[in-house]
This record gives sequence, C-alpha cells and structure tokens, in this order.
Amino acid sequence: MFNNILENLGFNLKKSIKSSECLILLYHRVIELKYDPQLLTVSPDNFYDQIKYLKKYYNLITHQEFFFHLDQQIPFPDNSILITFDDGYFDNYTNALPILETLSAQAIFFISTGYIGTKNEYWWDKVEALFNLANFKKSYTKKFKIDNVDHVISNKESLLLLYNSTLERLRSYTVVKRENVINNLSDYLNININS
Repeated sequence: MFNNILENLGFNLKKSIKSSECLILLYHRVIELKYDPQLLTVSPDNFYDQIKYLKKYYNLITHQEFFFHLDQQIPFPDNSILITFDDGYFDNYTNALPILETLSAQAIFFISTGYIGTKNEYWWDKVEALFNLANFKKSYTKKFKIDNVDHVISNKESLLLLYNSTLERLRSYTVVKRENVINNLSDYLNININS
C-alpha cells in the first residue's frame, strides 16, 4: 500500500536511490492529530505499515553503518535507507520507538535538548495552536500587521492565509521578534496559549 501511495504521487523510491548512495527519510511526528496544516505527522498505523514495507523491500541501515560508509568512503549497499526524526517530539518516544523496536528497525532521533524538562513549545506549534483555537466564525474588525502588511480575518480562508504568511515570515525572524509577533497575534486573536 505504501508503495502504491508513492507511485500514485509519481514517486518511485527505488529510482530515487542511486546505486552506492543512501536515502535519508525524515520524520517529525508519529501521532493522530485532527489538525496538521504543516503535514508533519504520520499516524502510528501508517508509520507501522511504512516501516514494515521499507524493511521488506529496502536495506534499512543503522547510524553506525551510515557513518562507517561515510567515514571510510565506502559505497552504500543498494537501496540503503536511513530513518531520522527531527525535533524530538515526545510522540517519537511513545509511538515511533515502540514500532521501530517491534519491527527491529533503527532510527536517529535529533532532539532539541533545550526543550527537555520544560513545557515550552516550538514556535511553529504555538502559531499552529493559535490558529487551531481561533474561532473560524468570528470576524475580527481590527487589522493585524506583520511587516507592514495588514491582515483582517473575515472567514476561514483569510485565517488560513494569515496562518501561512505568518509561518513564512517568522522563519527569518530573530527569536525576540518572533516571540513578539506570536504574543501580538495571541492578543489579536484573544487566545492565551501560555496557560
């Protein structure tokens, strides 16, 4: 099924992996979410099916094998794939890891250590939470300004437009400027995401 989905999208995984090279698959989250506008998640059932498929048809390598081939400049075995996770979401531990262990597969987890033991969220998750909690039926009469561009939310489409433009702009901001915009947006939408 996983291969059919890829082929329907015009993507052939085996053709993407050149001989003697390794394809790195990057995951973010393994969880069921009702709202995922950034498309960062895969459900646990789909993740299980994907890893099972990859184990059957590809050469899943460990991080030790990956770095050995790089360090020694030895070609990778055909159809080599390395599985990685970015950001270190808790669901990587609670959902992805047990599936990987069940299927005897390994992955590299890149964890943002500054968030361990805190209730802090990534800035993009804060922005997503604000827009997820915003009342789509509510009209906001005052304008919200980002980089001298006015935004007014009058319907769901204008809310989505503001969401996308906010994410795009915030990527290039300093931490302080980004937090100021997020706090101003929180005030504008009348939503407290810090409670």
